[in-house]
Amino acid sequence: MTDTGRDNAASFVSIANELIIVINIEINLLMELFDLTTLKAIGNKLKAKKQTVALAESVTSGLLQFAFSQIPDARLFLQGGHCIQSRAKI
Repeated sequence: MTDTGRDNAASFVSIANELIIVINIEINLLMELFDLTTLKAIGNKLKAKKQTVALAESVTSGLLQFAFSQIPDARLFLQGGHCIQSRAKI
């Protein structure tokens, strides 16, 4: 690998690390919008009843999907979701 290649790789790694830090900060800020105790209780009830949930959002722009995905063991009950936006006038 050339010096330029190493410099580019090091620069990429540095930018990626900074991006990870920013994303983690934003995740923490978003989670302040939700009561984690309530989210965990929802998850526990869904798991206990062996039920699943799927979400369809528009105005919330995927925020509920994000919140549900932060619940421990979400993969056991969160089926996924869709975020649908439309510019159509009714």
